[in-house]
Amino acid sequence: MPYRPKIASAEAAANSRPSSESPAWKTTGLPWGLTLDSTSGRITGRPWGSGTSRITATVTDSTGATAGTAFALTLNWF
Repeated sequence: MPYRPKIASAEAAANSRPSSESPAWKTTGLPWGLTLDSTSGRITGRPWGSGTSRITATVTDSTGATAGTAFALTLNWF
């Protein structure tokens, strides 16, 4: 459960709420036919080939903080 400090006034409470903006997702290295939904971070599509691709994914929140990772994505096209 997230920490929620006690706030003395309604105005302070309204000003202290986190932004309702969704984090922004980005990727590099996606194979042709796959796309990233920048709001949900979901990768979807139908790849047009087989093999292993090196994907780098990053996410940025409304405060500008970022996190990222790299991983190998192996595809088998049928």
